[in-house]
Amino acid sequence: MVKKNAQIIIICCMVSILGLVSNMSVSSLMAAGSHPTYTASMYESNPPFISSADIYPNLLLIIDNSASMFDLAYTDSSTDCYDDSFSATSGYAGYFDPDTWYYYNSGSEKFVSIDSGIALTAYGSATYKSAAAFGDTAVFLSVDTPPPPTPPSIIYFAAKGKFLNWAAASKFDIEKEILTGGKYDSANGHLVMENR
Repeated sequence: MVKKNAQIIIICCMVSILGLVSNMSVSSLMAAGSHPTYTASMYESNPPFISSADIYPNLLLIIDNSASMFDLAYTDSSTDCYDDSFSATSGYAGYFDPDTWYYYNSGSEKFVSIDSGIALTAYGSATYKSAAAFGDTAVFLSVDTPPPPTPPSIIYFAAKGKFLNWAAASKFDIEKEILTGGKYDSANGHLVMENR
């Protein structure tokens, strides 16, 4: 969105410059020592799709900043506590690249992107998988199950960005991504998700 707005501004500047050049005569530009007189009308122009000067630009942007924006963006409201509405064929907006594999690094407490070859190797020994074939899966994990009374622990968790967007993106995250690119933590060099 920002890139598109920048392109529109550049095009408007180019139209203004072309209008400025067309209002000056070639002889005044070529004359030695003479400087053209600039007027405000040289810098004004109406977009070509507006036929009347009586129509003024208008933009209304309503942004929701209520507490419900911190709720997860992709949930099945028909279920109370179990949501299995994820679909590998659907698109889910969020901070993660949908086609990239990520694993959870417990040391840095964040998801780190990994090569699909590394994901394939880890998938082979995974305890739980979301599909029988690697190409169809979106998430898998390996669990260490020591003898009781020691509780099991997760050794390795990996998921595609599409699944992580579905599982973690809040409505506010998507709104911020569209408007500003997201909330960026410059001290740690990454985007920060905001949800309840």
